[in-house]
Amino acid sequence: MNLKEMAQREGLPAAVQVEREDTPAGILIRAVEGERGAEILITPSACKMYGEGPSLNAALSRLRGLLEGDGLPAREGQHWHHEELADF
Repeated sequence: MNLKEMAQREGLPAAVQVEREDTPAGILIRAVEGERGAEILITPSACKMYGEGPSLNAALSRLRGLLEGDGLPAREGQHWHHEELADF
């Protein structure tokens, strides 16, 4: 299942663009709607501990929670709202 299908299954609206970026710091999942957005970094240790699929689902669930609350935060300069999913 690709990320777009996972996002739809998690309940994110079709108007929200969801992207994945593999970085040295981990997997970055970004949700953007216009000038609003947020990103969740899944650390390598979290991915190893929980597995990639469950980690992606947790990140998408958190993004959906932001949308259901006050909506995605407004972009601050060049940066999106940022959170991390780690192996706490």
